[in-house]
Amino acid sequence: MAFRDCTGETAFLYGHVYDGSVRCDGARCIVPIEGVKVGLYRKTADSIQEKAIYVKTDAEGGYEFDPLHPGVYQMTAEKQEYAVWHGEVKLAPDLKTVKDIRLMR
Repeated sequence: MAFRDCTGETAFLYGHVYDGSVRCDGARCIVPIEGVKVGLYRKTADSIQEKAIYVKTDAEGGYEFDPLHPGVYQMTAEKQEYAVWHGEVKLAPDLKTVKDIRLMR
């Protein structure tokens, strides 16, 4: 299921989820997390949330949503042993938006 609008405009959202608590030699390492549940909620003009859609990250920590309606969305990312992440993303028409997420233990 994707959020779409009657004008036919679409937006695209993808990214990766990384372990933000891993450190290597004083610098951050990039450690992808597989199996993270990434949720997306779109608020309508009257502030009623539409039904959420979810995807899970792959072995490289990547996720991608089907084409979406442009607008502002609330996001969540969660996996056991990590703190739940909450954020917001604005999707513009006909553009691909990258939203990388770092989860903390």
